[in-house]
Amino acid sequence: VSELQELATLAPTLPASKLRGRLDSLLDTFPAFDASFRRYFFGDVPWGDWARPLCHWGLLILLTYVVLQAFNVLIFRQWAYNEKLIFPLAELPELLAGRGEEGTWVPAVFRNGLFWVGFGISASVMGWNVLCASGAMPGLKPLPLSNSWTPYVANSALRGLVGTKSVIFFTMIGVAFLIPKKVSFSLWFFHVLFMVQLLLLVSFGRGQSISSFPSEWWHTLNFRTAEGGGALLVFASLVLWKCRRFIFCSLRPSSVADIGQAERQELLICSGLFLSGSLGIIFLLCGSLGVNWFYALFGYGVILVITIGLVRAVAEGGILGFQAWVSPFHFVRHLIGFDKSVSNPSLFAPFIAYYSILFQDIKTFIAPAMANGLKIRDDLKMSRKRYHLAVAIGIAVACTVAIGTAVMMCYASGADAMHNWFYNQFPKSLFDHVANISRVPPTATPEGRFYVAFGAGLMAVLLYFRQSFFWLPHPIGLIMLVNPLMNAYWSSILIGWLAKSLVTKYGNKDTYAKVRGAFIGLIVGELVVVAIAMFVSLHMQRNLGIDLNRQ
Repeated sequence: VSELQELATLAPTLPASKLRGRLDSLLDTFPAFDASFRRYFFGDVPWGDWARPLCHWGLLILLTYVVLQAFNVLIFRQWAYNEKLIFPLAELPELLAGRGEEGTWVPAVFRNGLFWVGFGISASVMGWNVLCASGAMPGLKPLPLSNSWTPYVANSALRGLVGTKSVIFFTMIGVAFLIPKKVSFSLWFFHVLFMVQLLLLVSFGRGQSISSFPSEWWHTLNFRTAEGGGALLVFASLVLWKCRRFIFCSLRPSSVADIGQAERQELLICSGLFLSGSLGIIFLLCGSLGVNWFYALFGYGVILVITIGLVRAVAEGGILGFQAWVSPFHFVRHLIGFDKSVSNPSLFAPFIAYYSILFQDIKTFIAPAMANGLKIRDDLKMSRKRYHLAVAIGIAVACTVAIGTAVMMCYASGADAMHNWFYNQFPKSLFDHVANISRVPPTATPEGRFYVAFGAGLMAVLLYFRQSFFWLPHPIGLIMLVNPLMNAYWSSILIGWLAKSLVTKYGNKDTYAKVRGAFIGLIVGELVVVAIAMFVSLHMQRNLGIDLNRQ
């Protein structure tokens, strides 16, 4: 070691040939040490042992991503052209890039003084909190962005709201200003309606607070997530029905004969990929993972339902993150129970692993990102072939690098030294959960059935009567009852809705365009500081906790 250190010190003064010779002679002393480029780039990993599982899971992931991308293409025309959805998270980068502005290097949004006012507000608040979290100036107190209601309601008639909080989330405030008022109203209104329902249940002695109504992402629904799950079933079924001619157009090409040649060809290809990819996923689930055929079909169908709801929430409501606390296993448990021979956990237990990895803790789900990408492609008139090729290459590179790096890091430092949630807690809880429901199968609950049916019925009523009574709330907020992250989003959405309501009531189109810059500035300011906090965290080798992962 001392000779290697001495050689490192002398290296700048030695010719390359002499340096290489001395280095080779030193390495001969350690014949078991591999200093090759192969080891440097690929690590001490027995890749032969990993080849089979990586190929099986790689094929399953590939088919899943192909199906999600193809499905987005098949529903895009209905949503973008027929229903005129605005895709706010796609509109934002277009405004920042200056889409449609010719002859200028600086997009108009950056020449808007109110943009820099909004930027300054969010960046200064978030920047102050970064300074406090870093400890660079001891004694500073961060500005609270999450305020609990518990001290104010614990001993009052509103005690059922213990655990409720109001969160200032600048990015969500800005996005709420960009989306239609009826959509932002729905998102916070149904959350408030949930709180009213909670207070009523508490007043009738059904519980003390939301903790009296347990819900989790494995198989347990409470009244909130059950209502959202039932609503999601009805809403997604309607979407599938409206898009049926695009989904099955590869079987009936005449159904899209009235569409332009380029788009028709894309729809035909995507329909074929979606149908064949779906069959491929089902065959892999049954053949490789050992899932029962019925539950493979049923589970895959529910996954499509959840995907539709989450993509719609992004395309119309700009929701940033998800935890969908409704799944095939929630419906089986509450409608049938796991204690029946036809619903024994052994029939679908392997499916839980697939669902958990790709669809459970999915705060940044790839399917909505694909929808936003299609909107940007459509607005910018990009080449369809080049766009899909770029997306495919991007996903392939990301998956290859991420999975390969994760495996190498595990062998370098041990899996126990990796992130505790992904490498320890979550895998253990997954297998513990499967073991527990196999030993003591949970039974169906009459309340679960009632609330699922109530949510489905309420969604059906909303969809039917909104055709005539436009003042009825938009149904998207009812869907988002399945998303517990709305606990952190609703108050910021309310602020954005109030601001937009005032601007549109007392201002004109030009006023809105100018004030919009301030709310875009709020978004950009927070994103910039979050990026800075990431680099500060890396430099200090500790997590400052300044990010977009709001709970």
